Amino acid sequence: MTTIHERFREICGDAIADHVKVKGLIIVLETDGPEWANQMKFLEKRICQTIEDATDAPIKGLKIIVRRTK
Repeated sequence: MTTIHERFREICGDAIADHVKVKGLIIVLETDGPEWANQMKFLEKRICQTIEDATDAPIKGLKIIVRRTK
């Protein structure tokens, strides 16, 4: 079975993978601002389903954290 860590960038692309950590069955997404957080929340089901389909891992959801950069 392929792990999420091995395939995440391939599955979700660079724009999302650059902001993501995988912790167990929850994807932790650190965004640069609230606009990005809103977009990821809107895409949460699609992202989780895409990862599950590619890895057979039962993803429980996204945890979205807004971290502003200076």
